[in-house]
Amino acid sequence: MTLADLLFAPAGPAGLDDVLVHAGDRSWTRGWAVDRAEAVAAVALATVEGGLRLQPGSDVVATHRALLEMNGVGARLATIIVMRALYWPDAFPTADAALQRAAGVSGRRELREHAERWRPWRAYAAQHLWLEDELA
Repeated sequence: MTLADLLFAPAGPAGLDDVLVHAGDRSWTRGWAVDRAEAVAAVALATVEGGLRLQPGSDVVATHRALLEMNGVGARLATIIVMRALYWPDAFPTADAALQRAAGVSGRRELREHAERWRPWRAYAAQHLWLEDELA
């Protein structure tokens, strides 16, 4: 059983003890950068302890802000989490360098202006731009 299995089980998230065992084990992190593994463990623990609600209908701004305060969680990861866990279709990290490259713009402000036409579905545009950047 993986940490993701514990958190996203059909019966609901596992208990704190189970998550602590798996988060401390770290065998699920093979091949991951240390900071990414620590970020995932921090998000998992905050979710199970009840300090972070990753459910549709949760406050997007507050959740995004709470994620950014966690060690190892940057704007891109926080946005991806709220995009997927909270079903936020307008999530769009304008500071993301990959999005800027793929959109052919040179900064946050220009990307924000460019992306206005995609509202309220900018999260889908972000996914396409990330893929385009990876394939370039």
